[in-house]
Amino acid sequence: LIKDIIDSMKDVESEYTINAEGRLAIPGLINTHHHFYSTFARGISLKGESPRNFLEILEKLWWWLDKGLIKEDIYWSTMPILIEAIKNGTTTIFDHHSSPLAIKGSLNEIARAVREAGLRADLCYEVSDRDGEEIKKKGIEENYNFIIDTKVKDNDQIKAHFGLHACFTLEEETLKEVAKLSKELETGIHIHLAEDLIDKQLSKKRYLKGVIDRLADLELLNRKTILAHCVYINEREMDIIKERECFVVHNPESNMGNAVGIADIPTMVRKKLRVGLGTDGCGTRMFNGIRLLLNLQKIRLLDPQAMDYSSLIKIAFIEPAKLASEVFGVKLGYIEKGAGADIVIMDYYPPTPMNGKNFVGHLLFGISDSIVWATICKGELLYCQGRLLYLNEREINQEAEAFAKNLWKRLGVI
Repeated sequence: LIKDIIDSMKDVESEYTINAEGRLAIPGLINTHHHFYSTFARGISLKGESPRNFLEILEKLWWWLDKGLIKEDIYWSTMPILIEAIKNGTTTIFDHHSSPLAIKGSLNEIARAVREAGLRADLCYEVSDRDGEEIKKKGIEENYNFIIDTKVKDNDQIKAHFGLHACFTLEEETLKEVAKLSKELETGIHIHLAEDLIDKQLSKKRYLKGVIDRLADLELLNRKTILAHCVYINEREMDIIKERECFVVHNPESNMGNAVGIADIPTMVRKKLRVGLGTDGCGTRMFNGIRLLLNLQKIRLLDPQAMDYSSLIKIAFIEPAKLASEVFGVKLGYIEKGAGADIVIMDYYPPTPMNGKNFVGHLLFGISDSIVWATICKGELLYCQGRLLYLNEREINQEAEAFAKNLWKRLGVI
């Protein structure tokens, strides 16, 4: 594969050469739903009893943590996870941020970190009514201003969506306002949808409508819309998502960790929905999600043929590449002349024959356990042979640790 790539690029000028002979080259991996600030939750001690359900996980961890963030924390919680992304071959990330007491300029802090790391990211701020009117307005303003800023700069490194938390924390007037603004800005929303039953139950109780119907009635569902999770949607709702061409993000590891359930991915595939993979704050190693995607469906249906390999490749690589290409305005997910030059070289030497027909077998049982040898993004070599070329991981993580420690002190856990 390396030889084929080199042969196809012979007429392309290059500023450097690396000898990757015999290794495996794949397009840079794309994470379509993440939370950078989750870095500062690692190892944290919760106050009181452990959460017993999804709502308590939100209240006792994530909503508690994000209220403790100050502006400086945002940059330093982002940098370590970008380093991990580079080391794990993830070159494009769609992030969803929340810091209710440090909203203004928060997305610029994340963008600064992304630019320094040399990766690509699509950013948004999580608008919610859970913290009151003033904080909600600030969240809307942060999205609005950042989206305009990205449109003015118009580069292929930083892009933006209009962030929303979930239907059960969003009032009708808020959704109407965001619908109006997103239409004006010609952008899509990025929202958690039906991650847990509580989203559907509270939405129906308060607004007498399901989550999909609420968004559809306000014209918030379109090709630019990103719907994270979709664990609890029925076939009628899938048909609406398909009709509106929304993008669904499956987050298998997060759904397992939060004990919310397993999304019906085979039915989404059968109905030809656009589906990709995300980690939702559970690290940056996309290979974990690829294996879980397949095995969870086998367990859910007690069927070893629950998903075919072509669907796996489509969800793990092809659909995320199409989404990212549309968002960033450059062809991503391919290694060819004219594409975005996001390439990962794996230290993988197949012990058995490898070809197009059996590639997934190697992906699941060999490549996914091998080491990333080099990461290239936008044509820039960021990592090679275990070494970051532009970032000092030790110094960055030491600085991040100091900010995390101060955050934990403010939260009263140390």
